Amino acid sequence: MSEKPLEQLERTSLNSRRSIDSILCPTSLSPASDEALRYAVGLARVYNAKLLLCYVSENPQELTPEQVNKFFIDSIGPYISETDRPWLKWEGFIVKGEPEEVIPDLAAKHNVDLIVMRSRRRPYAAMLLGSTTEAVCHRAPCPVLVTHRQERSWVNLDGEVQLKRVLVAYDFSKYSDLALSYGLSLAQEFQTELHLMNVCSDNSEISEDEKTKALTHLRELLPSEVSLWAKIVPVVASGKPYHQVLDYIKENQIDLVCMGAHGAGHTPWALFGSNVDRVLRQAICPILVAHFSEPEEK
Repeated sequence: MSEKPLEQLERTSLNSRRSIDSILCPTSLSPASDEALRYAVGLARVYNAKLLLCYVSENPQELTPEQVNKFFIDSIGPYISETDRPWLKWEGFIVKGEPEEVIPDLAAKHNVDLIVMRSRRRPYAAMLLGSTTEAVCHRAPCPVLVTHRQERSWVNLDGEVQLKRVLVAYDFSKYSDLALSYGLSLAQEFQTELHLMNVCSDNSEISEDEKTKALTHLRELLPSEVSLWAKIVPVVASGKPYHQVLDYIKENQIDLVCMGAHGAGHTPWALFGSNVDRVLRQAICPILVAHFSEPEEK
């Protein structure tokens, strides 16, 4: 995450508010995976979005429509109240295939705006075989909000969203522009603090003059009206980006981190070992991963 002149980059518009009209939440129909539904239902309520539920089964043809409907009603039941039922628009899909393929494909087919899913946070050694969550983050045509069982939660059991501090890890790339646009939208919707962080990846100390220039660059990224509805906290640091981001999350009680990542067009496990991947595995809060889906280079 290093500094680059802003004028040399293709910018993503930050003035247009990101709408979330549809949310896809994969589930294994288990209490662990269904924890992600708290976030999906809470965000669907705030944005008045349609909720799509997805279960990947080896033999979906063996299930009757009545069984399918009951599966999904039982899944979302704990997170909705009687007053939610009239307005909550939802649809369930049971599909066959590999989750890392069918989830992004389903999101693309239905023009989904956000995927919300649970990460199992497997041991490091097992990660060498890859992760469904990481693969979906890599292939998805939209941002993926990743939750996990060790997190600091910001959606309570009633589905009330209590988001207070959003951190955008920014490296002056078009990928981090996209992450920033979603961070801005969420910060505006929930009136949060917005922390905007750039990390110079070399190990040398940043001079005061360089730091001042970098902070100015960060402030110039934001539309002028942002200060009307959010407290802006620009941050410049040096060192290993993922170390700095993880430390900042802990020290400042960050609720959500928005990060940009390279999308399709690289190896299936391109996230492995990257700053995004390391933050995904170690952060104590949910992570929103945003990227552009790009064709593979030949």
